Amino acid sequence: RTGDLMSRVINDISAVRVLLGPGVLNLVNAPLYYLYAVVLMLSMDVRMTLAAVLPYPLLIWAVRNFRGKILTASLRVQEQMAELSNHVQENLSGMHVVKAYNQEANQTREFVGLNEDFQEKNLELARLRGLINPFMQGISGLT
Repeated sequence: RTGDLMSRVINDISAVRVLLGPGVLNLVNAPLYYLYAVVLMLSMDVRMTLAAVLPYPLLIWAVRNFRGKILTASLRVQEQMAELSNHVQENLSGMHVVKAYNQEANQTREFVGLNEDFQEKNLELARLRGLINPFMQGISGLT
């Protein structure tokens, strides 16, 4: 369906842009900085270093726990975007049929419903993303 294709193109282009921008740079820099910092900390005080890295299992748990939920919510948003795009495309290509059978009001109501579903799923995804950032910062603050 056209809506599926449009939704995937929009989301995939955004994902590639994020990956090719700061994603690759962070993928290389973060492990190097982390390794350097741990080695430097160990050379200063082993007990303090152990205390600083103690919350990391909790951080790993949080990432694994939220990853699945965020992925599921992202897929729901993408599927709803596809359904919404498909509805718009079908209405635009069959506009003369919609007008001939006087279905403008019905199609508008259907579009509003699909749009509300899309907004609800997007808000769910935003809530999940909004939860993980403070949680991760809180755990990072413990270190």
